[in-house]
Amino acid sequence: MPIEAFDESQTDEDKASIRLGRDNLISLTSKCFTIWITPAAVAESKFVKIELSNNEAALIEDESTIDSVSEYYPEESSSREKKLDLVPIVFSILLVAAIIWMFVRANELASVKGNLESANKKISLADKDLVDKEEKISDLEKALISERDANKKASLNAKEVARIKIQKANEAFLGKVKEVGLLVKARDKIKDDYEKSKALNMKEVQELKSEIANVGEKNKQAQAQILLTDKNNESLTQKVTSLDKEKSELSKAVSAAEAATKKALNNYMTAIQIVENDLKEANEMLEQEKSNSLMMREKLDLSDSQLKKLILEIERLNAKIRDLEQPDQPFAEK
Repeated sequence: MPIEAFDESQTDEDKASIRLGRDNLISLTSKCFTIWITPAAVAESKFVKIELSNNEAALIEDESTIDSVSEYYPEESSSREKKLDLVPIVFSILLVAAIIWMFVRANELASVKGNLESANKKISLADKDLVDKEEKISDLEKALISERDANKKASLNAKEVARIKIQKANEAFLGKVKEVGLLVKARDKIKDDYEKSKALNMKEVQELKSEIANVGEKNKQAQAQILLTDKNNESLTQKVTSLDKEKSELSKAVSAAEAATKKALNNYMTAIQIVENDLKEANEMLEQEKSNSLMMREKLDLSDSQLKKLILEIERLNAKIRDLEQPDQPFAEK
């Protein structure tokens, strides 16, 4: 119930009251008010709780009318008047409940009607879609039948073409197998030739190493002879210096001998340097021959000209060593 119905600041004309009318009948007057049932109005604090009770002692008495009326009426009519006070409250509650129920039902009917209309629209759209899909299915069935016939023909042709291709591929494969067999035989032959050539090359390399070792030994012997010559030269120099005072006439010969000795030493050193250079060249040639032998695994051939060249080089080295040995003879004669 709205609070305005119980506002005490109203005028006497607007205030709810029970008055004595004609023929001793009681007339009920009350203020008109609005019952707000919208959600926004219900949310506001315009309503209060009213508890109804059958206890006659708890009934509200009107100050302006009921006291005055009770002075002229007996006590039998007081209970009747108190019951009449409950009538507007009960009717107001029933009216509010009826209005709320009607409002709820109207909302439900409106929502049901809207749902029904939307459902009808969806059903009509679904019917149209179903018709369209049936037409599409029929078209697809026709296309599928035609494609199936075409695929049967194409598969037969493809099988024949595939059979021919497989036959050609098998023939080509057999040809490749034969070629591989021939290549394997050629590879085995080349491998055998390579092993034989490798053995020959290793043998020649060992021979060259032994020759180089012999040249090195001869070089050591030549160096030993040069050292011996140096010692002899030192002893001769000492003898010459000790005989300078006694044999002044031989000073020129001694100086000439010293010059010859120095020249011989220079010649010896030059010869040693030449021999060492030749040995280095021989070693470099040996290393080059080794690298050539490794690089020539496919060719596997060592030319005779290179062997002759090595032999000539060794002979040249031997000749130089002999030349180095020859200058010792004049000193021995002196």
